[in-house]
Amino acid sequence: QMCIRDRNKNRRDRCMNSLILDAARTQASGSVKNMKAAMLNGGATAKINWEDFNYPPLLNMIHYNLEEVPEAQRPIVQRMHWTFLLIFIISIINLINSIVQTVMGLDWLFIFYSVCNIILFNPPAFYAFYKGLRGAVDEPGSIRFYKIIQSILCVLWVIFAIINGKGFNGIFKAIGLFQSGFLVPAILSVIESLLYLIDAALGASLVMRSYE
Repeated sequence: QMCIRDRNKNRRDRCMNSLILDAARTQASGSVKNMKAAMLNGGATAKINWEDFNYPPLLNMIHYNLEEVPEAQRPIVQRMHWTFLLIFIISIINLINSIVQTVMGLDWLFIFYSVCNIILFNPPAFYAFYKGLRGAVDEPGSIRFYKIIQSILCVLWVIFAIINGKGFNGIFKAIGLFQSGFLVPAILSVIESLLYLIDAALGASLVMRSYE
């Protein structure tokens, strides 16, 4: 009987030791996974204070600091930022071009329409960048809004790169200006068209990347 009790006791001890080892392995595995996740994210998400509005300069409407973005997402977020900056640069060139055309004797309404373009198209480009930023960092649901807005903007940029309108200096506008002898605004119009196409291509590549 004593032998039987000893054997039972040994079995219980072995079972208990096995359970303790399994629990230790599970906990260690979970800790390793958490450490890997923290390393991938660079610990950046937890440090981001979205209420610290610092961008764009002077307006301070959102929080943006590329150094705080997880390292794996930085290249994508940086390119999203470029799409917004390109539209802002295009808007400035468009305004300068409209002023030059007016000085050279063309319709002064070009300036009015150029200002309207700045008001109408920069905010959605900025909003698309912000939704893409949040979607890449800590709000996966924002990516859906980014894809919708950016896709629409890409189509518009291609159209603007082509058409001849009072507020748009597409390639057709450039051709007409060259034929009329307005060399400076024609060159500016070509630059606008190329930048629109570059921005559209960059935005389209980001939208496709977001589906991966």
